[in-house]
Amino acid sequence: MPAAWEVSIVVVDNDTAPAARDTVDRAQAQSPFRIEYIHEPRRGISVARNRVLEAALSARAEWIGFIDDDEVAPPTWAAEMVNAALDYAADIIHGRVVRLFPSTLPLFVRPHQPVVWSEGAEIEYAPTNSVFMRSWLLAADRGGLRFDEAITSGKGEDVDFSVRARRLGARVVHTNRTTVYETVSPPRLTFRSQLRHYISTTAALYRFNVLGGRSGAPGKVAGRVLSGIFFLAIAPFTMVAGRRHFSDTFVRGCWRIAWAVGVLGGMAGWSFRPYSRIEGG
Repeated sequence: MPAAWEVSIVVVDNDTAPAARDTVDRAQAQSPFRIEYIHEPRRGISVARNRVLEAALSARAEWIGFIDDDEVAPPTWAAEMVNAALDYAADIIHGRVVRLFPSTLPLFVRPHQPVVWSEGAEIEYAPTNSVFMRSWLLAADRGGLRFDEAITSGKGEDVDFSVRARRLGARVVHTNRTTVYETVSPPRLTFRSQLRHYISTTAALYRFNVLGGRSGAPGKVAGRVLSGIFFLAIAPFTMVAGRRHFSDTFVRGCWRIAWAVGVLGGMAGWSFRPYSRIEGG
């Protein structure tokens, strides 16, 4: 970390009762940076992230970074991210994320990776799995942005935040200069879990496209459903080529129907809540 930087870490314990204080105290004893522990009993991703923003404002921070609790960043992560933001004159900088899967996966589970953008690309939304943002976005006399607390255990609160930031004139850019790694927990290595997350992600991205003035997805729903039914119908016959061919065909059919369900859910305003329960605890 550059010597001129003053760095602090904020940990929000988003449980009904404070449970992580001892863990944070042990980490503080080994950390060169100040760690602030905040207990937020109101459950919800947006609520917890807003407590981080308030802490950053109180500390008069210039930059605020977010990383998910199941990810590991290299020691140079923060420096690389902010330096990239400065190089690209970005107000929000998003970094590369790689998911780590076991070498052997269950039959119907696929090792899906996050979206990959090119270095320095200006992007339309920035997930908070590896992101830094300028604090002016939060100031009451400028953007006054906060995460939408109506999106508490669903998906899309980070997409919504960055879309609103772009409307305020923020430049949102991606960098591949540094990578954070997410080890996928066993509860997410099930077909049901992947399907649920895919549906909720599709619904969130549909809402994002509507906010951006694009709504072409509904016209594709019928085609996706019909093609999904087709792949499911032929899946048993692919067993002659082996279990893997059967699995690939079955998953392809399910994913097409799940995409249609997600779009319809986004159109109807359904509240998908993939984070309403703790996974991998």
